[in-house]
Amino acid sequence: MRGMEMNQLEGIGWFTHEVMSRIVRWHPEYEFLFLFDRSADPAFRYGSNVKIIEKSPRSRHPLLWYLWFEHIVPSIIRKEEADLFVSTEMYGSLHLSVPSLITLHDLSILHYPEQVKWSIRKYFFHYYPLFAARADRIVTVSEYSKKDIEKKLKVPGEKVDIVYNGAHEAYHPVDVATREQIKTEFADGKEYFLYVGSLHPRKNIDRLLAAFDRYKRASGSEKKLLLAGRKAWMTGDIKKVYEQMEHRTDVHFLGYQPISSLARIVAGAWALTYVSLFEGFGIPLLEAMKCSVPCLTSNVSSMPEVAGDAAILVDPFNIEDICQGLMKIDKLENRDKLAARCKAQSDKFSWDQTAIRFWESIKSLT
Repeated sequence: MRGMEMNQLEGIGWFTHEVMSRIVRWHPEYEFLFLFDRSADPAFRYGSNVKIIEKSPRSRHPLLWYLWFEHIVPSIIRKEEADLFVSTEMYGSLHLSVPSLITLHDLSILHYPEQVKWSIRKYFFHYYPLFAARADRIVTVSEYSKKDIEKKLKVPGEKVDIVYNGAHEAYHPVDVATREQIKTEFADGKEYFLYVGSLHPRKNIDRLLAAFDRYKRASGSEKKLLLAGRKAWMTGDIKKVYEQMEHRTDVHFLGYQPISSLARIVAGAWALTYVSLFEGFGIPLLEAMKCSVPCLTSNVSSMPEVAGDAAILVDPFNIEDICQGLMKIDKLENRDKLAARCKAQSDKFSWDQTAIRFWESIKSLT
């Protein structure tokens, strides 16, 4: 585990927290060593069978990743006489003397290398195949990602386990009165479409904004578009499209939201609009479905697999297709039926099942 405050967790951080908190609690007969590259939030000490090890420097650069995973991690494992190395992120180590399990959530960097710095691109293009070859077991989060790993990293399928994600228990449907309160608080009392996630180029925010503007012109709708997530990449194409929008006053950037607030915002939405270019899983889809909120999502990578029949699928590279999807989900005549499908599809996923399957992968190496 690489250090982070509990209230700052996102995708992989939540996966690590949800899975390891359960495994630690369910298996007191084992001792777990949690490695942090900075001061650890005490909340990560899930039980008396957890030993936290804090070791600098913070691994924020490929050179420091190399130092951490090729030198610091192996030395700690030798010193502590650990039996197994488990990575819930995409990092492995080539200098271990024990079996290892790594988690490859997706291979987005290999598909969209232009969206990361050259140093990061160089690191993962070199090390991904080596990590995959060295690991005794690989966990990934969808059937799509498993096939992608097999193809791009030349890994035999029997070495890769699928361990689907779950959603936090804070996500659940709300009643009509609560929805009205949420709309008043965040969307001027209007119905709203919602995007959840960082404003990264891979998330296709620029086309979503352009499609929303086109939808507003064609429909005359009063619906808003809310975007909840870090604005770290609010530059380039996203900024350009936003500044040229005719209806940009109907777009609200909410920034990062703690889960208590985000769960309410999701539950109050008319629909989730998640038209990413590439996802290994797409947890916001599952969170929305847990709230019985219909989804508009992409017909590529893992998203059709996760959404099942509980979403409207569009071509994420086609602005007009996204616009037509917004029109369709705006005027849903069978919204209640689609909401029922959301519940049925989301019931297939839970963090308990994730932790059980992850533990099975771990135990296969002991």
